[in-house]
Amino acid sequence: MGSPKLLLKVQDEAIIDHVLRAWTTSRVDRVFVVVRDDDRSLQQRCQQWPVDVVLTKGATSDMRRSVEFGLKAIASTHSPNSFDRWLLAPADIPTINATVIDQVVVSGQGNCNIVLPTFSGQRGHPVSFPWSLSDEVFELPVDCGINRLLDGRHLLKTVAIAGSTPQFDIDTPEDLHSAYRIHDAKNR
Repeated sequence: MGSPKLLLKVQDEAIIDHVLRAWTTSRVDRVFVVVRDDDRSLQQRCQQWPVDVVLTKGATSDMRRSVEFGLKAIASTHSPNSFDRWLLAPADIPTINATVIDQVVVSGQGNCNIVLPTFSGQRGHPVSFPWSLSDEVFELPVDCGINRLLDGRHLLKTVAIAGSTPQFDIDTPEDLHSAYRIHDAKNR
């Protein structure tokens, strides 16, 4: 797309700013963002927000590796217990919002299920996991991603999110144009 996608703008704001605004205005206690150590522009942008920036040495091979870095950082700095949860969402979903995050947070309180939001029947983000499943991420077979935790071996609670903007990540110029259209429609 010509430049780092998280720094691309939807209207007048970088995608990462849309995303971090949603997270930092939600009910979560802490926000961790995993960033390559050589991506100085993204690091600087993230450091403008009240978030913990976790650096990886170079690019990670997949989302699972990024999650592992994040989970290690959480474990080493916050000593989570069995009542804690961790939420996961890619950073390239500019339509994520604090209301959706809060619905997932509330739905996860007091239970040991994985909480998965759905939008018109489609799975979305963020997904909320009990901390007790964090070790399983590291035990997954090498060729498996985080979605493996959603394969039916664990209790799964779906939360239908009504009236929310459809979620999609930005992978193509067409996705970016869709984000522009959605942003325009919301601001009319």
